[in-house]
Amino acid sequence: MDCLSKTMCFCFLAFKTVKFISNRNSPILRLRFLRSYRPNFFSSQATVNDSSESIHIGDSSKSHVLNEAKHTEPKPSKTTIESKSPLKKLQAEEKSSIKLQSYKSLKENKDKILVPSKGKVRPNYFVAVQITNPIIHEAIRKIQNHIATQNMSYTNCMTSLPSLHITLMVMSILNKETHERALKALTNVYEEQNCMMCKNPLTLEFHGLGHFKNRVLYAKIKEDESLKRFCSLAENVRKCFTDAEIVSTDEREFNPHLTIAKIDFSKNKQKKLKKIYPSLYEDFINDYIGSETVLGIQLLNMISPKNKDGYYVGDNLIFGRCTSNDHTG
Repeated sequence: MDCLSKTMCFCFLAFKTVKFISNRNSPILRLRFLRSYRPNFFSSQATVNDSSESIHIGDSSKSHVLNEAKHTEPKPSKTTIESKSPLKKLQAEEKSSIKLQSYKSLKENKDKILVPSKGKVRPNYFVAVQITNPIIHEAIRKIQNHIATQNMSYTNCMTSLPSLHITLMVMSILNKETHERALKALTNVYEEQNCMMCKNPLTLEFHGLGHFKNRVLYAKIKEDESLKRFCSLAENVRKCFTDAEIVSTDEREFNPHLTIAKIDFSKNKQKKLKKIYPSLYEDFINDYIGSETVLGIQLLNMISPKNKDGYYVGDNLIFGRCTSNDHTG
């Protein structure tokens, strides 16, 4: 019995001792528990303020402070989260570095205007041939009015008659030096083409209508020898401008056309329009529209306000013996 009593007394004393130590050092035990199972919750700068009492625990680098009153676990800091995923941090730094290099590269080479990936550089200048024949203007006016009477929503899509033209090339010109190179390139085209245009004027015939994905309605150019000469002129323009380190912002194959109507989704009044339906212009789809003699070539600004006549502002080089009244019906 004495042995049993001693054993029970020893167990009782041991229990009391453990309980006493546990109550006295409970914050320390909790800290050890947290550090064992939540090691990332503590960084070298993690602290929790306490209005009543706080216990400082020694550490090899800096001391940590644990809130005893609220017993709340500290929230992970941004530094802690970043340290969990060094790979993501490295990827973010690399992505940021690539963007910075791309910006610097574009800024350094902006004068050359090399063609970047789709949508990066928008054209603000273009080389064109103006369409001034009143017979063509009247034919297009009838087509536009016919479409508008069926659906007034298409009114804002119509090309203004004074601004009718055929585009040979589009480009981006950002400064005076590049503009001077563009004018020099245009002059080179003029000098190479002027003699032939004077001896054998180039006349384009417009016959029938076509479309691009039902979003652009245009008058077709008759496929004959004149169209081949016109395509050759466009090729000459691209070559001279490329030699001047000015490259087209449109990499698509050259497809000459006279735009009659176009849906521009960037404009609020046209966002609701999806297509220019063929049924709207089917009565004119095979009609003769007129012909135009190419009088000169122009370098035009597509952003600046149009002049008093409603045409684009820019530079116009007229071929030697051509006159403004030289039209064919």
